[in-house]
Amino acid sequence: MALKRNTIIRMWLWLIAAIVLSIGLLTQCVLNKAQLIAHTVDDCAKNVPFSKAWNLDLAKYGIDDNMRKGLPEYYCQCTLGESLHQLSDEEMKAFIKGTEEVRLQKLGGEKGLQQRNNDCLQNWKNKQTGTSS
Repeated sequence: MALKRNTIIRMWLWLIAAIVLSIGLLTQCVLNKAQLIAHTVDDCAKNVPFSKAWNLDLAKYGIDDNMRKGLPEYYCQCTLGESLHQLSDEEMKAFIKGTEEVRLQKLGGEKGLQQRNNDCLQNWKNKQTGTSS
């Protein structure tokens, strides 16, 4: 269980680092907050399917290939987009320029991120199967 948890945390730290690097480059172009969030979610959706932890999580929730269309976009909006929208402009700047630990804290910490991960995947499965939580 601890190994899986560490794998998930490492996946998120890698994704956050990749996303923040691209956001850092975009801030040089003076993008507004909404554009930064959209770009962050888009980068996440492009990268998350290549994570080993992603496939483990999908298997854990019984999400098969037929249920995956549109999932990365939904998942990234659910786990990152909503949290980033809550940040002020100054907090967003701190998020972009911060360390991995700072970014993780801005996203609600390890427990908050893990909870959203679980909730978002469960909600997706429920939407796909027509069940409720």
